[in-house]
Amino acid sequence: DKMMVKAWAATASREGSQSLFFARPTEDLQVGAVGSYLFESEKVAAVNRFKNRFEGSSEERSFENDSTYILERYNDTYQGALLVELSSDTNINVTGLDKLENGIYYDQITGKSVTVHKGKADIEIDASGICILTKSKDSLRPVITSSNRGATFVGNYQFTFKVQNATKVTYKIGEEETVVNNPSGNINVNITDSCVLTIVAENAKFSITRSFKFTKVNLIPGYFNVVNLRSTIFTDYEVYLWGWGGRFGNGLWNKEYTVQDGIMLVDVTGITGFLIGLFQKGYEVTVTDAWDNNVLRQSGDIKGATLTQGFYDASSL
Repeated sequence: DKMMVKAWAATASREGSQSLFFARPTEDLQVGAVGSYLFESEKVAAVNRFKNRFEGSSEERSFENDSTYILERYNDTYQGALLVELSSDTNINVTGLDKLENGIYYDQITGKSVTVHKGKADIEIDASGICILTKSKDSLRPVITSSNRGATFVGNYQFTFKVQNATKVTYKIGEEETVVNNPSGNINVNITDSCVLTIVAENAKFSITRSFKFTKVNLIPGYFNVVNLRSTIFTDYEVYLWGWGGRFGNGLWNKEYTVQDGIMLVDVTGITGFLIGLFQKGYEVTVTDAWDNNVLRQSGDIKGATLTQGFYDASSL
């Protein structure tokens, strides 16, 4: 993901480029499911602001040290530069900032000052590999980071997040509100039921809000539970399983499931994994031991750790 952001920063900041950053799918390629929220990243926003600030300005592009991409933007009033370090170095020396006047600049990612003299500068770059230099000493915007944007869970769930550049954090479950002043380190929230957790991080100048959805499920014992299926899925589609391992061999289309209270129940004893395939209503799979390309939609592979946890969230199917 870091390399993806670096590549995007190097292209989106150029004159005429479109500053678009799309959500990536999940690792099991669920269509419509968001697997990465990097599009909300403050680094992405900072690159957008750099591009917008210098829209219509002149530019100079260069590459030095075999790993440092430099984009300088300048006009009669302002100068700035975006640097993308493709190596893992966090301390770099550049000599090609020729369009920047001598003086002190500020990295819009870290807030640190950088002295530019005759085009040269020593820069302690952020671990992301992105540095944005302007003469504006802006307050840094708050950042909220977490391992996910919500979860489907059994029992209780401990959600952990942390913030940067904030003097106050407020998080709210329903009408219950908790305030953390001068937050540092991890903040843990114990989730006991289905809810939307709303987090607000703020400082003297900026505020951001993020929402996280949690869904608690009560499993039906003795089976693997496929939860959060759309209520019309069995009337809209012909629903098959493609299973492999154990009784399914190298792969077999089947309907070895039952439905109870909207939950699909699957006996996974001895199998390696399965996925859910949706076909046109009334369609019959006639060759059951080969992949059928008439499948309209499919879930990701349900295997490994997902199979072990006993349930699968099919809300994106």
